[in-house]
Amino acid sequence: MHPSRHRKTEIGVIAVAAIALYIPEPDISPAIAQRQPSVARGEYIAVLGDCVACHTAGGGRTLAGGLPFPTPVGTIYSTDITPDREYGIGDYTLKDFFRLMRLGVKPDGARLYPAMPYTAYAKTSDQDLQDLFAYAPCSRGDCATMPTIHATLTVVMFAWMRSIIVLSESKQSA
Repeated sequence: MHPSRHRKTEIGVIAVAAIALYIPEPDISPAIAQRQPSVARGEYIAVLGDCVACHTAGGGRTLAGGLPFPTPVGTIYSTDITPDREYGIGDYTLKDFFRLMRLGVKPDGARLYPAMPYTAYAKTSDQDLQDLFAYAPCSRGDCATMPTIHATLTVVMFAWMRSIIVLSESKQSA
């Protein structure tokens, strides 16, 4: 290999490694440190985000993960978001939580698979994420009070899907 080509390869490898190892800092308003989070609003956000649907396996412990998501490249399992310090998010700081939710990066720098729709949370307000973190079992040490909303949400989702089907059918017949 030509010496200049070898040097370019080295620089390319170093650049890729630097990008892969870079742990981005989440953008957090300094005012958040002065704000008292709302646990009740955090609960509301958890219900809106339907955290239970993806982070609870059938018959499993609430938010303990393990729900399989088959993909063309293999099955991905949802993660544990309980206060468990070994398997869950019990050791996360607010900054860690913001980084995960907005940038898809764990505290150790590992990137999340896009199965976790962190890009959908990228524009979530600082206040909403702070409230969600305050409600999250990792900060309360209590998973038992997390709402199980599948029955209610199933009815709402059915009604929503049915309205789309009806609208779609009426447009096709017109």
